[in-house]
Amino acid sequence: MTNVPLYNEIVKKIVNDTKTNDLQQIPCFINTMGFVEGAGLKILHNLISKTKPSDIVQIKFNDNQDLNLHSEIINDSTRSSLSYNLWYFTSTVKNKFAKAPYLPNIDKRIRQQLVTASYFSKCLESTDIYFNDIVPYRINIRDINVQIKDIDELTQDESLDIINANVIALCVANHTNLCECVGFGVVRIVNKSTGDIYITTPVTPDILRHVNQFRLGNVNLPYTFYTEGTQNPKYVCIKQ
Repeated sequence: MTNVPLYNEIVKKIVNDTKTNDLQQIPCFINTMGFVEGAGLKILHNLISKTKPSDIVQIKFNDNQDLNLHSEIINDSTRSSLSYNLWYFTSTVKNKFAKAPYLPNIDKRIRQQLVTASYFSKCLESTDIYFNDIVPYRINIRDINVQIKDIDELTQDESLDIINANVIALCVANHTNLCECVGFGVVRIVNKSTGDIYITTPVTPDILRHVNQFRLGNVNLPYTFYTEGTQNPKYVCIKQ
């Protein structure tokens, strides 16, 4: 995570949205992303302080795990005056790993690729086709604002060159600094002469119509997505 203030702002906004009349009776669950040490622990303490939860559920992988989320600890570190119920549970995940002991040792990059492959496999209509065989959607650039992570001053042509053949977040931007991410897509090709961008995504057309911003981050496709499949990609076939 590179933008902690933005993360905190997003979480706080979501929690505040749940306090409206229509949603205030519905419980709000916040997954703290496994922040348990170092800078992550500071993020966790700040998150608890800002959201003021009624209950905290601490899932431990073993009984010796050293993590204390008692309200007194949080109050001391954040100068807050919180009071909440603290629940402790020991996870059974370790038992599942015992049946497949190689899983905990999988490289982080490989895990990310597996998650990415799993997400985009939703695009496949059957198991006998490749990712490159999928017919992409067409979106015109005039309807889209392109944002590149950590880069502000780019021409439209430069932005299109950078997002080509990359994974992008499909977002619905509003008039605030926050936007809603409705899913992810892969830019298959960019036709600058027509202004058309062809993307493959599991996001349904009714949601895709509302997308008005592409954001490029640090998500990469496994290389086989580029090399396996038909020799004649169906860029000219269009779903609308």
